[in-house]
Amino acid sequence: MKIIDGHCHLASTRYIPQQFFEDVAANITCKMIAYGEKVSYSKILQMLLMQHNDHYGDRLIVEMDAASISRTVLLIPDFSSAMAMPLPQREIYEAHFQVTQKYPGRFYVFPGVNPLRGQVALDEFVESIENFGFHGLKLYPPCGYSPSDKCLYPFYDFCQEKSLPVLLHTGPTVQSLNLTLMPPSLICAAARDFPGVNFILAHGAVAYVEEAVELARNWPNLYIDTGGISGAIFPGKWQKQLLSVLLADIENKVIFGSDWPVTRMSGGLKNLVTGITSNPAITQQITPTALQVFFGENITRLIEGG
Repeated sequence: MKIIDGHCHLASTRYIPQQFFEDVAANITCKMIAYGEKVSYSKILQMLLMQHNDHYGDRLIVEMDAASISRTVLLIPDFSSAMAMPLPQREIYEAHFQVTQKYPGRFYVFPGVNPLRGQVALDEFVESIENFGFHGLKLYPPCGYSPSDKCLYPFYDFCQEKSLPVLLHTGPTVQSLNLTLMPPSLICAAARDFPGVNFILAHGAVAYVEEAVELARNWPNLYIDTGGISGAIFPGKWQKQLLSVLLADIENKVIFGSDWPVTRMSGGLKNLVTGITSNPAITQQITPTALQVFFGENITRLIEGG
């Protein structure tokens, strides 16, 4: 079975703001204290930072091989409208391009943009597609914009012209960002105005699930991915959650995604894949053909056509 991970990040402090790590550490610390565990915020933060030293994707490749994942979609973040980025976005694009050169044929790349930067951001995005051969657009609306904001329309025009998919974060995020910009339905105006653009609702099988599934069922150009499903939201029962989504009559709209390196917290990529392919509750109800569509064909179709 050909497996493509449709939602992944490089585990690197060079591409993710320090503030983001601090917010995550604060949330983890609060939760652990509530469960009666004696933890130190500073130690949690240092643990997170130490886990994000895979700057060139070497550890990721090892994880992919162990899980029989042939190719992965790398999502490049751009939190620059809300947090200080470690590097300029052009340098982050260049670093990801170097990873694709080091491991040819193993990665698709969706560069992230901050549309509030206007023409500069658009120029950088277009250059990344034309010069580096990147494959789509990554958005993080809680940084301060609706995914249907008109400032994004020049980006969508280009994506429609080039048949590039757009992946947008939906659902929970850290406390420093705008939590009112999380719902999947915020994409509806743009999805209507750009019928030639396929939009992927990231984490659509994890947060706002009923809303995301209904949107995917009724809008031809809306899809969902499973990024983060094996994380803390469904401890011990994520396979049941996944099965409910796969049985929702949207098998042509659901994309396998890990949200690595978040997946590291729940056993890694191999544990995620085998937790699906070796789970009788799933394999007895989902046909091998439908699993292949989920694991690879849906995202391949959006990126490569056909």
